[in-house]
Amino acid sequence: MRKAYATKVKTDMGEGIEHINHWVAKAFGHLLDQYKEILMNCPTLNCHLKHKAQQIVLVRHAVIATGQVTAPTSVYFLEAALVGPYVKYSSNIDFSIPENQPGMDMDLFQILDAFTHWTYNQSNGKYLMSDLQGVGPMLTDPQILDMDPNCWADGNTSSEGIHSFLEMHCCHPGNMVCEALKLGKAVNLKWVKPIQSFDHLLASRNNGTPDLSYFNSVSETQRDC
Repeated sequence: MRKAYATKVKTDMGEGIEHINHWVAKAFGHLLDQYKEILMNCPTLNCHLKHKAQQIVLVRHAVIATGQVTAPTSVYFLEAALVGPYVKYSSNIDFSIPENQPGMDMDLFQILDAFTHWTYNQSNGKYLMSDLQGVGPMLTDPQILDMDPNCWADGNTSSEGIHSFLEMHCCHPGNMVCEALKLGKAVNLKWVKPIQSFDHLLASRNNGTPDLSYFNSVSETQRDC
């Protein structure tokens, strides 16, 4: 699910002058919030894990740009500093996570490992959330692995990363959250990229104009025969 919002972006031009740009802000469905709500309403999940899941949040973050509104000279991506033992609950390629990391919380590990499995099922095998890491329940820098290698950021290991998760994920038995949600065994759902229309494909090869001359000539030849 993706939502779009009418947005005003305020830019400080200096000397008390502010410039307002009108944008459309698009946010992908709040998967983490949806997941936490599902866990809270799951009748077979114990209360301890439900409470632990509600503590999971993404670190506060912001973006600051300097320079001209249409041509910024520098862009800074900021997030709150995390203090404490930094734990990787999953990766984007190697999902064999050591359990003896300082600060490792095995309850959080089960919840987040099941979150990755849940997102894979929700997307019908197209993508999953990975690289879940942070300090305690405060997460930072998650990564979407998508079967389409052209989506998202450089950390998208695409089918390689997704297949690695499917091979290494243990949920039946082993993960109480996966079992409570009845996610089933993590298997390849064989997502296939939708095929675009033939005219659209031709247009992409001919500067936006479908060139059907070859096919028309073939048809004429067939009629002559």
